[in-house]
Amino acid sequence: FFFRGFWLTACKRAMGSHAIFAMVVPYCMIHYGKPGLEALAAIIAGIVLGTLSMKTRSIWSGFLIHVSVAISMDVAALLQTSGLPTDWTP
Repeated sequence: FFFRGFWLTACKRAMGSHAIFAMVVPYCMIHYGKPGLEALAAIIAGIVLGTLSMKTRSIWSGFLIHVSVAISMDVAALLQTSGLPTDWTP
């Protein structure tokens, strides 16, 4: 919400489309120290989701994409390590 909602909207008035890159820098700093592929994906995702937010003038499509990717990555990691519960009822 912060980067594509507040930050991008505020910078867009002064910087136009260059505001996307001003938003990507702190967004990627959050992913610093993560595996290389994840950090690279954060740069690409920041640019793509920032562009999407700017074109649609809404953060919701980017939010849904971000949450969907995060959940699918978590589920994939759990499946790979057999971390999902076998019994879903108490």
